Amino acid sequence: MAFKGFLVDYSKLCSVEVLGPTLTLELASRCVIETGTSTLYRAMRDATDDPALRDVADNIQRDEVRHFKYFFNFFRRYNEAGGTNRWAISKILFARVREIRDSDTICALSHIPDGCVGQTGADNIPDAVTIHRLITARLRPHYPLDAAAKMLLAPLALPAPARNFVSGVISAAARTSVAWSLR
Repeated sequence: MAFKGFLVDYSKLCSVEVLGPTLTLELASRCVIETGTSTLYRAMRDATDDPALRDVADNIQRDEVRHFKYFFNFFRRYNEAGGTNRWAISKILFARVREIRDSDTICALSHIPDGCVGQTGADNIPDAVTIHRLITARLRPHYPLDAAAKMLLAPLALPAPARNFVSGVISAAARTSVAWSLR
């Protein structure tokens, strides 16, 4: 029941209209998704003491990094052919980061109570925003902001000094950001 409800809601977020305007920009967008999932599973791996969960999270994290590399390699190939400018790439990267946080995560979390119907305590399950706050609080100390920043910047192909500077700024901003705080 919960998974079916999730699929119905999530499929509304996965329409042709939300794809990037070009194949190159959609591939850059896919890099953002894989950055988010790989760093989330890395944080989960580092936040748990349970060896089984640690192994599962590590395996998923490694798989998500492979997905990132796959999309990134195709992004580079298409970008070399079409030469999309950094400004257009930056805009799609930023838009996708916001979209993940604002819609995808809440959509997934909102179906947790549906999976617990009939179980003891099911009436006391918090809403999606509260669940997100709890997860954020638990994972925040373990979240690899530096790795996330470097992965997010990869499609921009910045020269090393600029990439290192911007990556540091993004990481520092994320550490102190209101968006990263518990809302």
